[in-house]
Amino acid sequence: MGISAIIVWSDLMAPFHGSLQVIQVPQDYKTIQEAINAAVSGSTIVVNFGTYQENLKIRKPLYLQALPFAILE
Repeated sequence: MGISAIIVWSDLMAPFHGSLQVIQVPQDYKTIQEAINAAVSGSTIVVNFGTYQENLKIRKPLYLQALPFAILE
């Protein structure tokens, strides 16, 4: 079973939870799912401005951070 979306909102100045990687969508990967697939456990995925229509499958511990005006549908 997939997860539609999990967004952890935090202040832009907050640390990235000591993650191993920080991946930017769409700068590093076009879709959130591509970023999830490429990330190692414990990574932070930052979703930047835009509209994303995806059904996410998350099978490892990750932090997802949405910047203002990022819309997940």
